[in-house]
Amino acid sequence: MSTPKRWTREELKHAVLAYKVLEQHANEGTKIHKTNFFKKVAEEMPTRTAKSYEFRMMNISHVYELIGREWVKGYRPAVNVGANVIAEIKSIINEIEAGE
Repeated sequence: MSTPKRWTREELKHAVLAYKVLEQHANEGTKIHKTNFFKKVAEEMPTRTAKSYEFRMMNISHVYELIGREWVKGYRPAVNVGANVIAEIKSIINEIEAGE
């Protein structure tokens, strides 16, 4: 599959929503089968692979760390996240949490 280099806002929002599901499972102490979960995430928005979405979770963890939140265990914050991606993910988190 040929994928565009830059993630669209829609793809990033889809990733953040997936991260929120992982966060909910972690908070509830329920296990999730990661391979099946990311396969489903990629099927819902097939412009990216399951592995791409899984990798993106580390970017979201980085943003969580920056804003003083606990990140989802198993998705250690990435070290090299671009400023534009950080800003976009922060914006999406705020949008989702405001119910927009």
